[in-house]
Amino acid sequence: MAETGIETTVEKLSELAVFVSPGDLQELAQMHTCLIEIREWAKSQGFNKTAIVADNSADLVEKIVLQEIDNPDEALKTLSQVISCFQQIILANASETEIVYPEELQQKKMGNIVVQGSGQVLELPENVDPEIFQQFIQSQDSNLEEMESLLLSYNKGEENKEIIAELKRKVHTLKGETGILGLNDIQDLCHLAEDRIEQGVTQELIDDLFALKDWLKKKFDAIAGKGTMPPFPNELRRKLSKEARKEEGEQTEKKVTEIKKFEPKVLEGDLDLVKDFVQEATEHLDNCDVHLLTLETDPEESDALNAVFRAFHTIKGVSGFLGLDEIKQISHEAENLLDRARKKELLLVGDTIDVVFEAVDALKECVEAVRKALTTGEPIMPRENSGELIENIHQVLQGKKITTISREKPKKNIAKLGEIMVGSESVSEDSIQRALTLQKGPTEPVKVGEILVKYNVISSKQFEKVLELQKKEFPNKLIGELVVELGYATEEDIQNALEKQKQSQEPPKLGELLIQIGETDAKEVVQALRTQRAQTLTPQATIAEAIKVDANRLDQLVDMIGELVIAESMVAREVELQGDLYTDLSRHVGQLDKITRELQLMAMSLRMIPIKSTFQKMARLVRDLSKKTGKLIEFHTSGEDTELDKTVVDKIGDPLVHMVRNSVDHGIESNPEERIKKGKPPIGNIYLRAYHSGGNIHIQVEDDGAGLNREAIIKKAIERGLIRSEEGLSDREIWNLIFEPGFSTAQVVTEVSGRGVGMDVVKKNIEALRGQVDIQSTPGQGTVFTIRLPLTLAIIDGMVVRVGAERYIIPTLSIIISLRPTEKEINTVVGKGEVLSFHGKLINLYRLNRLFNIPNAVENYTDGTVVVVEAGNTQIGLLVDEILGQQQIVIKSLGEVLKGVPGIAGGAIMPDGKVGLILDIAGILKVAEESVAFV
Repeated sequence: MAETGIETTVEKLSELAVFVSPGDLQELAQMHTCLIEIREWAKSQGFNKTAIVADNSADLVEKIVLQEIDNPDEALKTLSQVISCFQQIILANASETEIVYPEELQQKKMGNIVVQGSGQVLELPENVDPEIFQQFIQSQDSNLEEMESLLLSYNKGEENKEIIAELKRKVHTLKGETGILGLNDIQDLCHLAEDRIEQGVTQELIDDLFALKDWLKKKFDAIAGKGTMPPFPNELRRKLSKEARKEEGEQTEKKVTEIKKFEPKVLEGDLDLVKDFVQEATEHLDNCDVHLLTLETDPEESDALNAVFRAFHTIKGVSGFLGLDEIKQISHEAENLLDRARKKELLLVGDTIDVVFEAVDALKECVEAVRKALTTGEPIMPRENSGELIENIHQVLQGKKITTISREKPKKNIAKLGEIMVGSESVSEDSIQRALTLQKGPTEPVKVGEILVKYNVISSKQFEKVLELQKKEFPNKLIGELVVELGYATEEDIQNALEKQKQSQEPPKLGELLIQIGETDAKEVVQALRTQRAQTLTPQATIAEAIKVDANRLDQLVDMIGELVIAESMVAREVELQGDLYTDLSRHVGQLDKITRELQLMAMSLRMIPIKSTFQKMARLVRDLSKKTGKLIEFHTSGEDTELDKTVVDKIGDPLVHMVRNSVDHGIESNPEERIKKGKPPIGNIYLRAYHSGGNIHIQVEDDGAGLNREAIIKKAIERGLIRSEEGLSDREIWNLIFEPGFSTAQVVTEVSGRGVGMDVVKKNIEALRGQVDIQSTPGQGTVFTIRLPLTLAIIDGMVVRVGAERYIIPTLSIIISLRPTEKEINTVVGKGEVLSFHGKLINLYRLNRLFNIPNAVENYTDGTVVVVEAGNTQIGLLVDEILGQQQIVIKSLGEVLKGVPGIAGGAIMPDGKVGLILDIAGILKVAEESVAFV
């Protein structure tokens, strides 16, 4: 495009932006066209950032047109800022590095080009679907976590055979997938790693595989836009290839996959993953039938060939991960054959395509056997002739003639659809004959849009949007023109679709024709199809469908349900105040309350995720630290499947890192001989547990090391002026001194710990999650840190109390007991003020009304109620007028103005519509210690 052309485009875009409104669809369409032109110009000039912003801006215009944006006026303001930036670059010749684009429009998207963190551009191979590429990148976090888990599980012994086999399968799958997706550097490293694993696993190789996993993590994060692109690990490649090349030099002929007899297999591991596999594999195999029929008429049809290849490749990778060896080997052999076809080394005709059909049928049987095993719990029984099938594939690859092609699928006398419908008397034989006559007649050509959807050029959702836009705004434009203008497809894609449209057309289905000519309705046809399908399939296990939901949408859903709960409680209170006047209404409101609470629980459960990934990171941490410190340590975990709110899981990682580091550096003894003298095994143990208890989640970090040094802690605390002496202090109070800022008893500061900047952060972070941490330690035997956390941060169980005319909520997690004391139980102690004799010890008493300056509140402890609460290692008593009851509270933020008010954690809307404040017990204790007026 000439410079004058792009200048005209940006000037036109500027004029449109001045007058356009969300309802001006024609002007918005012109803006979209201008933005696409600027995108292409930016690409040609090497302005990668500008190209991304222009592309995202075009998407934003599209969303405005389709009314998918909540605030279109704000979106148009953002577009005006972008256009101003375009003017600076195109008209004023400003440098791209000087331009500050809106942050939200700089995010790259997975498309035909993938912008990496380094600013480079990664071109996807011609036949790679961008959506598949995006799904692959998104799945790698969990894949790499599983790889790391296998590496951590490795130790010398017979039990490692399964670990090594699983590790090899994962590396092999990653090699194949990255090869298809054009990630050649990753494919190269995985190929070398797979060869090294085959030669034998050593500790040196395990270290290299850890390094490979770490590099892969950085690489995939960079592709996803979450970091900078790491340099290629040449040294790691040298290590992996040193032995691999030697092995390759000794090989004289190509390795042939060994054919083995498959054994019955009992399903193990995560059965939900197996269910997902069954569902996806069934869909892939059904699609294979359609594409193979296309290949039978046109063996060189590349789209159909690639679709079948991808199906076999995906099934192979997932079945290998799940340990389904029979499915994996059949799909692997068929994939090799199809790869040869893709490379034009053989043609899918005659025996070649027959054996592919045979592989599809065999895999359907295998998947059905897995489905049956899920339902019955019985072992998966292998097919009798899988070895024969694999041998047939080998013969085809070697160019030999196959004498027999064995179809394993049992033959059944399956009734035709017309016969079923006549038998059920839903239609007559004459009606079937009329429909069959019409079916043999000329057919309408398939629509271009439907072809684009079928071959994954556009999605069905995009097609629906284009149809709607054509109907409302551009009735004179062809679908193909609109698809190109909106950037959904290229002109070449449209031409390919038109060519396919000219090819032979599929006749309409019998059921559709019967409905069209009015002989029956859709319900009768569906029932007949179900009857026919039941004759072809064995009973199936129920496989739950799963969809991915954006976390922000989930948060919005939880917030809206919280608002619903509040509104429902207000209505219920009003009905309650009316007494018996509205009996029926009360009953209906009671039912509404039940449904609302169930809906709330269901919404909260959607945010719950296992803590397994966090635990796995701790396992890697222990491994690395044990090597750095030279200590022999075994790491044990339990309760990895315990579920917590996603926010809690994300934030608990840092506290656990500090605690585990301290267990390694300070807890476990450095000398194995020292442990043996104490009657302990030479290898130290660290345990990480998670479990439910009392409505909360407990996480424990335990070591069997030397335990906390009581004398050293007391000495350091006295030196720092934290205590005067140990007199009157319990073990618990002494242990909790390590949470003081800057507190450390370490004689030497190491790379791992000893600076005194960790444990105070641990306590603050846990308290920020409304949790508590407790310590138990026995000299010479070890230490246990126990963290108590709420299941979720959105809702708390609270005790509603009244102070004067105000109401407050005290989290039940902090409450020990509530009581009305007698005068004998209350005393005054010099330096402490008023105290309560509670369970043999004295605890400080405080009046809430004095902290919050509340008038007309109870002043005498014996006239009100004392709520004994706990924060950290300290218990105190709070005087309130009365306890109103216990209820679940939806937490509300108080906003920036009231943020950080001492003693207040948030707010809640009460059933009468007024606001109640949620107390922060740790904050109240801190204010109480600093304020005499509070006493």
